Amino acid sequence: MKVKRILAYLIDLFFISFIVALLFRLPMFEKDYDKFDELSNQEMKLIFSGNIDNLDEDGIYELEYQLNRASLPMLIIRVGVLLLYFGVFQYIWNGQTFGKRLMNIKIAPNTGKVLNPGLFIIRSVLVSNMIPSILNILALIFFGRELWIISYNFIGNFQFVIMGILYGFVIFREDERGLHDILCNTKVISKRK
Repeated sequence: MKVKRILAYLIDLFFISFIVALLFRLPMFEKDYDKFDELSNQEMKLIFSGNIDNLDEDGIYELEYQLNRASLPMLIIRVGVLLLYFGVFQYIWNGQTFGKRLMNIKIAPNTGKVLNPGLFIIRSVLVSNMIPSILNILALIFFGRELWIISYNFIGNFQFVIMGILYGFVIFREDERGLHDILCNTKVISKRK
């Protein structure tokens, strides 16, 4: 079941990334997309040319800050899509996403009761590690460059720890319930055909 859950999640992330990329390409985001594309290409050239070592720390942070500022609409779209996909649609689809359907698994209540729609929203926030994304969005909106750099490092570390805890539970617990499952009183089960 662990492998199925991981594969389902990877399929879902690919699907979500595709949707977010399509939405970010809408004409209303053209200016942001062009700036993001330009900065992404600049960053990739630096990395693959080996010239990133010649860039001072301040230059790296400036590029990262500008890249994040340009991707702000995409970050907001991503949070919305994650909430809809893992929260609303997964509830409507009786505990399944596209990935879970392909892997023939679904979310079920741990106590045998009916699934609570509010818990799907909370579960989606936890499972998609949305809190660090929201913190980054808020930092980009309300902080200047210097404070954003400090918060960005903290948020990155926070995100890594949260992911480790959430999926560490799935990997190392006998019942394969993640922290998000425990907090929302759910479990992932095989769906009978």
